[in-house]
Amino acid sequence: MNIHDIVGKPLPEFFRDRGFALFDALFAALVLGVLVYVGKKVSRARFLVNYSLRARLMVAVVFLAVLSAAGVLLKVGVVILLLFAFAGFELLVFWVLRDLSSVGITNAFATTRQGIAAEDTLRLVKRDLVFLGIGAKKLTSTDEFDAMLSRVAAAGGSLKFLLSPPQNTALEEMARRNGRDDFSYRSRVKESIREIFKRASAAGATFEVRLYNLNQEIALPHFRLLFIDDRLCVFSQLLWSAGEGLDNPQLVLRRNDDSAGSSLYKGYRDYFDTLWNLDTTVVVTPELIADWPA
Repeated sequence: MNIHDIVGKPLPEFFRDRGFALFDALFAALVLGVLVYVGKKVSRARFLVNYSLRARLMVAVVFLAVLSAAGVLLKVGVVILLLFAFAGFELLVFWVLRDLSSVGITNAFATTRQGIAAEDTLRLVKRDLVFLGIGAKKLTSTDEFDAMLSRVAAAGGSLKFLLSPPQNTALEEMARRNGRDDFSYRSRVKESIREIFKRASAAGATFEVRLYNLNQEIALPHFRLLFIDDRLCVFSQLLWSAGEGLDNPQLVLRRNDDSAGSSLYKGYRDYFDTLWNLDTTVVVTPELIADWPA
C-alpha cells in the first residue's frame, strides 16, 4: 500500500487541497477575531448607550420566552421548564441591575410627586440629617419635622443644613420666572431658617446651618441632597419651574462600603463636605438672623 492509496489522490493534489483548507481556516479565524473585537468595541457600546435598562430587560425576557417555547415544542417536562424560567429570570435581574446596585442606586422616580415626599423622608431619619438645598422650606413646613428633631435629640445625633443666602439674587430671578413676587423666595428662605433655629433649639437637638456662596451663573446648586443617618441619600435634580421641586427627578442612593470608590453616595457626600468647609461658607448665628430685615 502506498501513500496514494491512503490519501485517495495524488500527493501534489492532496497537499494543494490541504493548503487551501489551512488558508480557509486561518482566514475564517481572522475574520471571526475581527468581528468579535469590533462587536465588543462598537456593538456593546452602542447597545448600552442607545438602549435603556427597560429595553435590555425586555430583550432578555423575549429571549427567555423563545427558549421556553422551544422547550415546549421539544416536550420538556413542565417542572424543568418552570425551574429553567425561574433561574433564567433571576440571572436576568442580576445581570440588568448589578451595575445599579454596585453604584448604590436603590430606586429612581421621574418626579418627586411619584417618589419620596419631604415628610416621608423625615420619617426615615433616626439619628442624623445632612441637607443641601435652597431653603429647606418643604422640610420645616411639615409636622414630621418636629418629630424628627425629637428623635435626633434623643439619639444624640446632629443636623446640618447648607442653604442659600437669603440675599442671593438668583432667588429673585427664580421667583420672577415662576410668576411670583421678586422677594417671595427670599422671605421663604429666611422664614425657614428661623424655623430651624426655633424648633431645633426647643427640641434640644444639635444642629448647624451654613450658607453657601456659589460663584456660578445662577448661584444655586443644581441638585438637592438629603443624607439620612449616613446610610441613605435622596438626590433630586433641581428644575427651576412652577412645580417648586415636585417635578424634580429623584434618585435614592445607599452607602455601599463594598465598592466605595464607585459609590454615588460617597461622591455626593464628598461634594457636600467640600461645600460645607469652604472658606466662603457662612455660619448662621442668632445674631446674623436678627440682622435680617423682616
